[in-house]
Amino acid sequence: MEKLSLIKSDLLPVTKAYCEAAMPCKETKKEIWDGLFAKKYDDSTLLEHQALCSGLLFSSHQEFTKGFEEDFFLKIEECV
Repeated sequence: MEKLSLIKSDLLPVTKAYCEAAMPCKETKKEIWDGLFAKKYDDSTLLEHQALCSGLLFSSHQEFTKGFEEDFFLKIEECV
């Protein structure tokens, strides 16, 4: 993640969001998941949200996101 600070690109925030969410760590993924519903990322762009969700739900990381889908249906009503 430190090397990302050397990149001078408009896509840096998107790349950083994806990399953070794609970490194979249940605690990190849970923190991001909760942040999405707690409005932590409300100032993020649509591309950053997309990158967060793509990294968060990385197909080979299902063991780290198990149980999130149940939480989704409880929290989504508060968001809409």
